[in-house]
Order: sequence, then structure tokens, then C-alpha cells
Amino acid sequence: MMFDCAAETVVQAHIDAFNARDLAGVIATYAPDATVEFDGRSDLDLAGIGAIRSYYAAWFVDTAEWTFDVRSQQRVGDQIQVFKRLTKDDRPARSEVWFYRVADCRIEHVLQVQTMAVP
Repeated sequence: MMFDCAAETVVQAHIDAFNARDLAGVIATYAPDATVEFDGRSDLDLAGIGAIRSYYAAWFVDTAEWTFDVRSQQRVGDQIQVFKRLTKDDRPARSEVWFYRVADCRIEHVLQVQTMAVP
């Protein structure tokens, strides 16, 4: 997968690949030693491309009816903050705020900082 190296573009390529269930495309957006941190859920934290690949491969199988809809995206310091609405079967299920740090055209670190149920 080739994409512009602007951080915003890398993050959007990641989200697009996620919504397309394109595992190779998702993994292409991550650095080999990337980390994913789920605030308050250290049991889910991921380190390295192998762990990230395994997580998304299982997630895609278990949640085939889920997609992310980006509600807003902005640069905050050296990171991209993305407010996403997760939908299940085309119905809003919850909203999430994620921070992505991108360097050398790849995501180095992701932090999920908040999950809110959508009424």
C-alpha cells in the first residue's frame, strides 16, 4: 500500500483499510515496533507488528458487522486525534477517541483514551 506520508493521510489510510477489512492494508500503516495502548485496559495493549496483526485478524473475524466513522480529526502536538463513531449493523454503538503518532510514514503508537456508549 502506498500513501502520502502526511500523518493525517497515514491515519486515514489506516481507517480506510480497517473499514475495508483489509488486514494487509492495516498492517502496512504500522511501524514494525509499533504499540497500541488501550487506556484502562492494559490486558489489551499490543507491542510489535506481530501482536497487532494477530489482534486485527481476530477482531475482523469477531466483528464483521462493525465499522468506524470518523467524526473529526485534528493535529494535537505531534499526534493526530481522531474522534470515531463505531457502528454495528449500521447503527451507532459507541464513540471513541484515539491518538495516533506517525513517523517515517508509519504509525508508531496508538492510544485509545475514551469509549462512550451511544444512546
